[in-house]
Amino acid sequence: RTLAEAQKPVLLEHNGNRFAFLGCNGKEEGYAAASATKPGAAHCDYPLMEQKIRSLKDQGYQVIVTLQHIEYYKVKPNDQMMDEYGRLADAGAVIVSGSQSHMPMAFNLSADRVIHYGLGNLFFDQAYFLPETTEATIDRYVFYDNRLLGVEIATIKFINLAQNDWMTQEERSDLLERIFAETVIQ
Repeated sequence: RTLAEAQKPVLLEHNGNRFAFLGCNGKEEGYAAASATKPGAAHCDYPLMEQKIRSLKDQGYQVIVTLQHIEYYKVKPNDQMMDEYGRLADAGAVIVSGSQSHMPMAFNLSADRVIHYGLGNLFFDQAYFLPETTEATIDRYVFYDNRLLGVEIATIKFINLAQNDWMTQEERSDLLERIFAETVIQ
């Protein structure tokens, strides 16, 4: 409803796991932006988000950040995305995930964090813009004892312009090979 509300983390505790969810809109300023008196999304204020991430991590939360970033039609992220997502992960976010991409993008993986630059089209109107825009991933994160243990990557495709279906093994292999050819593992 306001910028202050849009910048607040959502805090959840479940089975000993403590989660803090933050999100922002990384598109050009003004795009569907909340203000003190107008509802909308919080524009990405990276110094503020880094401060919040550090504070939440210090309080024992597993911080998960999602970004609606610029649309970019490549598997490998551009330098701006790598810098901005990396800043949030370096501040202590255990997961940084892009929701903007219309095609599945690469990861940056390390022992203590996952950056996924874009999931692809889950439900959207650009399914047949490029062959890759018919594809998407659904990332399922596994936590135990307040630690991220891993991620399971489900792969789906659009059929009939609006319906999702699981990929065949061959389609899945092709997609994962493209994604992981551009993935950084540290």
